Amino acid sequence: MLCSPAEIRREVAPMIMPPNRVSVSAACEESIWVYTPGGYSGPWVTPPYMKRPMNLIGGREYQGVVFMGPAQSAKTFALVECVMGYNILHLRSDMLVVQTRQDIARDFSNERVARLLRYSDGLQDLLVRDNTHDKSFRAGNTIYLGWPTVAQLSGKTLRIVVLTDYDRMPTNIDGEGTGWQLSFNRIKTFLSRGKCIAESSPKGRVSDPKAKLDSPHHYFPAPGITSLYHQGTMEQWYWPCPECEEYFQCKATFDESFLYIPECGEDLKEAAEQSRLICPHCGSLIDVHAHKKEMNDHGEWLGVGQTIDKQGRLYGDYLNTDTASFGLAGYAAAFQTTKSLVLKYLQARRNFEESDDDTELMTVVNTQLGACLRNVGLNSHELSDVLQDRSEPIKKMVVPEEVRFLTASVDVQGGDKKRRFVVQVHGWGEHLEQWVIDRFNIRKSSKRKDAEGEYQLIHPGAYVEDWEEITRQVIDKAYPLESGKGLMPILLTACDSGGEPGVTDNAYDYFRDLKKTGKHQRLMLVKGGSSKGADIFKITYPDNTERKDRKAKAKGDVPVALLNTDKLKDIVSNGLEREDPGQGFIHLPDWLGSWFYEELTYEERNASGHWDKPGKGNNEAFDLFAYNRACIIKKKAHKINWDLPPPWAKPQDENPNIIREDGSKNTDIKKATPPQRRSRYRF
Repeated sequence: MLCSPAEIRREVAPMIMPPNRVSVSAACEESIWVYTPGGYSGPWVTPPYMKRPMNLIGGREYQGVVFMGPAQSAKTFALVECVMGYNILHLRSDMLVVQTRQDIARDFSNERVARLLRYSDGLQDLLVRDNTHDKSFRAGNTIYLGWPTVAQLSGKTLRIVVLTDYDRMPTNIDGEGTGWQLSFNRIKTFLSRGKCIAESSPKGRVSDPKAKLDSPHHYFPAPGITSLYHQGTMEQWYWPCPECEEYFQCKATFDESFLYIPECGEDLKEAAEQSRLICPHCGSLIDVHAHKKEMNDHGEWLGVGQTIDKQGRLYGDYLNTDTASFGLAGYAAAFQTTKSLVLKYLQARRNFEESDDDTELMTVVNTQLGACLRNVGLNSHELSDVLQDRSEPIKKMVVPEEVRFLTASVDVQGGDKKRRFVVQVHGWGEHLEQWVIDRFNIRKSSKRKDAEGEYQLIHPGAYVEDWEEITRQVIDKAYPLESGKGLMPILLTACDSGGEPGVTDNAYDYFRDLKKTGKHQRLMLVKGGSSKGADIFKITYPDNTERKDRKAKAKGDVPVALLNTDKLKDIVSNGLEREDPGQGFIHLPDWLGSWFYEELTYEERNASGHWDKPGKGNNEAFDLFAYNRACIIKKKAHKINWDLPPPWAKPQDENPNIIREDGSKNTDIKKATPPQRRSRYRF
C-alpha cells in the first residue's frame, strides 16, 4: 500500500528536525530502558560520575573521551549502549562499536544491543535493517559492530567510534598502529563533532613501578587505557568528607594512608566491614559504606592543577588537549560495595603471602580497584629514602682511616647524547666493610678536539683512544688519606666490556695497549653472564677467530671475567640491608643526591631470582656496586685472614701501596710471603 502524504510527513519530520539540545545524560534518562534478566529492569539512571563523560559526547570541546575505571561502574552501558541510543534518536549518524573479538561482537549484538532496541522508547520503530554486525535506521545512518582489525577500522567515514574493553585489544593492530589512532582517522571528516571513545578496566602490571609521578592525578606508566588517560585532561573524582565537608580525591589505592583496615585476626569479613577511608584534611575515619551515595551525589571531576572549595566551586582550567580523560577508583563504583572490594583485596593479599603468587591480587586491583598492579612491598622511593636517611657525613674523594685498599668500576653507557664512562670508587676496610669514595662521569676525550679547539665527546665504540681516559682518570688516580699522610692508589679497576657496536673490540684493544706498559694487571674486563646457575666469577679467554657470525674480534689473548650478576647483586643487596657497621656494612655518603639512591634501588629481584629493571630508569649505581664486588673476588679479598692480611690490605701506616708526601712508598715494609714446604729427599 502507498503511504499518504501525511504519513510520509510524520515519518520524515523527526529526521529533518534539529537535534535535541538536552544533555546526553538527560536524554538517555528520558528514553533508555535497562533490561537485565534476573536483575534490574527499569529506566536508566546516570551515576553522578558518568554525567560529565557522557555530556561531553554531545559537545564540540573534545574529540576524544577516555574512561578508565573498575568493573560494575556502569561505564560500558553509559558510553556504549546509551551513546548508541542517543545517536539513533538525536544525532542520526554512522557509528562503529569495536569489541575485543568477532565472537564477542556477535554476542553483544544478539544480546545487549537487541535488548536496548527492543525495550528502549522509540528505538525499535526506527530500525529498518537488523543484521548481526550492522544495523540501519530510517534516517539512513548505520551502526556497525566490529572487532579490532585493520579492515574494520578503515574505509569508513564515521562520526562516533567506541572502543570498549580497550585493554583487552591488541596493542598493535595488524602492524599498523593502536586501535585509538586508527579510530581517530575515521572521525576526521567531522572535525570537532567527531568523537572517539575508549573505555576499559586496566589490565596487568605497570611498566615502570619506580617512575616519579608528576601529580596525584598520574598513574604509574602502563600501556593501553592508562596511556590514553595520560594523553587527556587526567580528571579524578573528588567527593566531600561528611565531617569537614572538604573535597578529597577518591584514589585507586589500598595504601594505609588512604584506607584504614583494623586488625581482626582471621575474620577478614569483619575487617572489611570495619574499614574506613581517611580524610586527608581532618583525618577523620569516613564510613564510606554508609555515606557513599551521598558523597557521590556531591562529587565533582577535577583536572590536574584544579582545586575545589566546600561549596563545590571549581578553580583553574583543564589541560589544553583534544581528549577528556577520566580515572575512577573502585570505591566510588555505583554497583560495587566498598565492603566487597576490601574483602576481595584482603583475601587476595593473604593468598599472595601464603603462595607468593600475585595473580589473584592483580585481578582485584585491575577489575575492582581500577588500576594496574604495582609491585607488592616497599617501593623504590621508600627504599631509596631509607638508604639516603642512613647516609653519613663522609668527605668526597677522601679515604677514611679504616680503608685498606681501593677498587673502581667503570660502566660503558651508549646513546648519541648519553655516551660516557660512569665511574664509581669504593674503599674497603677490615672484614670488607666498604665506603663509597667517588662517583663521576667521563664525557669528553682529551685526545680529540673539534675545529674550535673544544674537547669532543667520547665515543667508546668508535675511538679506541677514548679508552685512555680510563687510564688517566681512574687507573692512575690516587686519593688523599683523611689523615693527610699520603695518597692511596686504586688497586684494581673492573670495566664493562659490552655495549654498542665496536665497544667490545675497543675494550680488547685497550687491554692489549695496557699490556705493553704493564698496567693490564690493574684492569679487569667484565661481562655479565646469562646462565642462572653459572659461577659467580670465572675468568675466560674469548676466542671466535673461527666463527664468522661474531662481530667482536676475540683472539683468545684477553682475559674477561664472566660474572653472575644476580649472585653479585644479592651480596650487594644484603649489604645494603645491614643497619649496623661491621662486616659487609656499606657506608653511604651524604654528598650523593637522591638520584644515586634511586639508581641503587631501581632494579628488582623477580620470583626466579633474576635482578632486572622494571622500566627505563637508571641502575648504574647498582651495577657498579656489583663490579666492585667482582674486584674483591678477583683479588680473593673475601678469603683474607685479617690477622695476617696481604701487604695491599694492611692498615694505612703499614701499607706499601700508600704514596707518601714525598712521592715514595713504604718499600722498607717486607711483603708477606707464604711459607715454603720443605723438600724431603730419600736416600
